[in-house]
Amino acid sequence: MKTKLKQQLEMWGSVLISVPVVTGVVIALRLTGWLQVLEWGAFDGFIRWRPREPIDDRIAIVTIDETDIGHIGQWPMPDGVMAQLLENIRAQQPSAIGLDIYRDLPLEPGHQRLVKVFETTPNLIGIQKVAGEAVDPPPALAKDDRVAASDNVTDADGKVRRGVVAIGKEDGNLISGLGTRLALDYLEKRDIELEVADEEKSTFQLGKAKFHPVIPTHRGYVGPKADTGGFQILLNYRGQIDRFDTISMKDVLENRIPADFMRDRLVFIGAITPSLKDIFQTPYNNALVGKSRAMPGIVIHANLASQILSAAQGDRPMLRGWGRRANWLWIATWSFVGAAGGWSLLQTRLFKKNLFLIGTLCTIVSIGSLLAIGSYLAFLGGWMIPVFSPLLALGASAIWIANYHDQWQLKRAFSKLATTNGQLAIANGKLENYSRTLETRVEERTQELRQEAIERQRAEEE
Repeated sequence: MKTKLKQQLEMWGSVLISVPVVTGVVIALRLTGWLQVLEWGAFDGFIRWRPREPIDDRIAIVTIDETDIGHIGQWPMPDGVMAQLLENIRAQQPSAIGLDIYRDLPLEPGHQRLVKVFETTPNLIGIQKVAGEAVDPPPALAKDDRVAASDNVTDADGKVRRGVVAIGKEDGNLISGLGTRLALDYLEKRDIELEVADEEKSTFQLGKAKFHPVIPTHRGYVGPKADTGGFQILLNYRGQIDRFDTISMKDVLENRIPADFMRDRLVFIGAITPSLKDIFQTPYNNALVGKSRAMPGIVIHANLASQILSAAQGDRPMLRGWGRRANWLWIATWSFVGAAGGWSLLQTRLFKKNLFLIGTLCTIVSIGSLLAIGSYLAFLGGWMIPVFSPLLALGASAIWIANYHDQWQLKRAFSKLATTNGQLAIANGKLENYSRTLETRVEERTQELRQEAIERQRAEEE
């Protein structure tokens, strides 16, 4: 009973030492941003591995590729061609039109015709570039506040994982991203409007969805280089361009549009050819299995709009991360699990040999698999929780405990050996004493026998 109690005290003592130390080190690494690439990798994997989403029938994309540019004979397209394109789309009665093409300067022929189309198409939204090398919006659209930002935010590894809900301009005012603006216009026509849910936490309610901005404590966005300005959300991608109905610009210009193809839909117009350099790396690009095709900016805007529409109407969840304290508690929990679980496994009969290697690997793999599966299921439910930070804490604690357990076993073995040697020494001492006593008794008996012999001889002589 005392031995078991002593073992339990030794175990919990080692756990209580290892858990806070390992947790502190992992949190420090996380705060410096050294783990963010690993967390991004887990995010990318979850995006690629989840079940394929159906095509969003609320959105259509008018694509512009090399064939379309060859058809019109020049790029940028003249204002007259753009006017014809927009007139043919407008005739389909879409819910809103997003023109992801810069048109801050006239490009004859046909400029006045294009200005008239801009002025007579109230559901048309143009773009401007806000960050970096700014590009002004079309003046005819800017005067009616029918302009959105074309900006996409990339992470340090060049991938787009965040959607721009709104971005600040030089004058301090916010402007919506293109996907956000079209989604809000679509929902407003269905009596779903954006409301402030918590002004202090900058959260907003839109139908059944709640918008939580990406902040430096979310999903690896930590460290001095974390760009989380404006109002950004984690992009819950629907998929690549095949998850949206598309039609070429050439077909639209020649009016080869299926009946009602664009009716009541959000229509995005943009380039998909790499030569125009409006393409981005996304979670669908996996360097381990070769680079897949980069995603055009217009498809990213369509994905953001699809995410907002689906969340507001209750079809798909928004993605959100945990706060700083919850992340720290999560890391500490898995550090504890690694330490306690590692000790428990090493105490079983399965690991009598090669304790440090086999026992530790089994602990990390078995418990780490549960962590990964749980994080993936949480992702499907809309929660982005750290994966590699707690996994690192789990592994480090398991290794710490395995090393301590190995030393503890050696200590026990030496203790048993010392006890055995002590018992042998006591037995040897007793044996020596017994030998001396036996020798004395033999000598005494010999003297007695000699004395009896002498007395017997004397008696015979007498």
